[in-house]
Amino acid sequence: MKKIFVLLTFILTFTYSQAQGCLEADICLVMDWSGSENGNERLLSYAAKEFIVTLPISPKLRMAVLGFNDVCTVWAPITDSKENLYSACSIMAWLVASGNTYVSKALLQADKEFKDREIQKILILVSDGDFSDYPLAIDVIEALKQKYTLKIYSVQIGGNATDLKTLMSFSDYVVLSDASDLAQDLKKLDLCN
Repeated sequence: MKKIFVLLTFILTFTYSQAQGCLEADICLVMDWSGSENGNERLLSYAAKEFIVTLPISPKLRMAVLGFNDVCTVWAPITDSKENLYSACSIMAWLVASGNTYVSKALLQADKEFKDREIQKILILVSDGDFSDYPLAIDVIEALKQKYTLKIYSVQIGGNATDLKTLMSFSDYVVLSDASDLAQDLKKLDLCN
């Protein structure tokens, strides 16, 4: 479980430096809260809070936090309030991860969060990649990519080679839960272009 925190810490550190140069962007952090993440709730909540604290959230760089299993829950709608985002992620720690992994529902909600500004959209998907709604989820992702200037970063927690292949099929960048090569890989991230 420490790997998840280390992984998101590396992402947030590099994301912060990249976001400083962004003119405008909307970020949607989409977190798998299905049964496969049961037992990881507090760690995921903590990692999300640390991610939020590090970003320069402002009217130009807004963020939403979504959780998904059988349904999608908007923990924090798109906002420029770091306090609201942090509070929402604090509550996440007490919610039990359960159910299936219907990522398409979260992606459709992300579409609603993204809709009001014509700017760069960044989707950070934290999941094992074992989607209950495959291939529908891939269809929704492709539709979002056509609709927006969208970059998708996937963080794989657990999973296997098949799940990794699924994530790689639509992501601009995939990070594994093994952080051994992460620092070098994150140097390739360019959230602003």
